[in-house]
Amino acid sequence: MFGNIKPNKGEMKIKDYTNYRAYYCGLCKSMGKRYAGLCNFGLSYEAVFIAIVMSALSDEEVVLKRQRCFVHPFTKSPMVVHNSSVDRSAAINVLLIYNSLCDNIRDENDFKSKLGKLWFGAPYKRAAKELSETDDRIKIKLDELAMLEEGLCDVMEMVAQPFAEMMGQIAVDCTENKSEELYWFGFFMGKWLYFIDAFADIEKDVKNNSYNPFVRVYKDLPVEEIISSAREDAEFLLENAMTEIGRLYDRLDIKRNKEIIENILFVGMPQRTADVLACKKVSKPKGEYKMQE
Repeated sequence: MFGNIKPNKGEMKIKDYTNYRAYYCGLCKSMGKRYAGLCNFGLSYEAVFIAIVMSALSDEEVVLKRQRCFVHPFTKSPMVVHNSSVDRSAAINVLLIYNSLCDNIRDENDFKSKLGKLWFGAPYKRAAKELSETDDRIKIKLDELAMLEEGLCDVMEMVAQPFAEMMGQIAVDCTENKSEELYWFGFFMGKWLYFIDAFADIEKDVKNNSYNPFVRVYKDLPVEEIISSAREDAEFLLENAMTEIGRLYDRLDIKRNKEIIENILFVGMPQRTADVLACKKVSKPKGEYKMQE
């Protein structure tokens, strides 16, 4: 579920990319400072997006400060500091990663996830103490999702519902803005995340005999035909989710970060969608990049 909601750097202005990195580095710093255990190795693009949107809906002043970090100890980078949106996103990131690891262990008995659970154990306890209600909601929705998966549900919208509801509730929990639009914005973001992850994992899930809604629907076909047959379904579901996200975004009271958010929503996510549907795996020699036209 992680690593999909990110900007298209080539289409960003320098100032917007600098500000995006300031949130990214500020969130990393906040996770390390608040939860220790090197848990900032689990920093996700999704958590950065949550921090940026939360900040955009808040009246809180955004303060940047040049600081060092353990990854780049000899240079100072701009970071968002003393910011409640960033700090809350740090807690949510820890909760999501820990519960995701537990879900992986339950589904696949994955050894790496078992190690990750041990690594994130102490940070998770701290984050869960701060956001106990959010943690409870995440657990409930992931349990509902697990029940549908264990029941081999083959209804796409139904199986995506718990994860979508979880993201909608997180969106509302994140801010003082309890608007219906914000809930549905998070809801359809959750649907997009669930479906893009499911389509991208078809080959892996067939190999591991793991549940996947697309594999379930086309269960009697070879993996290449499953991907080919599921592509149209996935494209419809993903495009529909992005349409709703765009519609709901227009109703949000965005106070800042507009260019960054719109790059992610209207450039980064469509590009990620196209790449996943095309089963595109980019491998470029180090130092090379595509010319921007």
